[in-house]
Amino acid sequence: MLEKLDDPGLRDWYSVKDIEHGWSRPVLAHQIKTHLHLREGAAPSNFPPQAFRNGASARDHAPDRAHHPWHARGPRP
Repeated sequence: MLEKLDDPGLRDWYSVKDIEHGWSRPVLAHQIKTHLHLREGAAPSNFPPQAFRNGASARDHAPDRAHHPWHARGPRP
């Protein structure tokens, strides 16, 4: 599948993503066909650009839902 990409940089990029996410062959083909490399990172974000330095992710910055007051009081009667 990756041999069909002429650009060695794109082959490397998709190889890393494939290993990182464990895509099946059809998923990899879909990601290549839909140009994931152009779409990734294009979504708007509420986090400032420096928020994800030093390996932090959106999950690191998200509120802990288990400790939210609505979740702490349990089911309503």
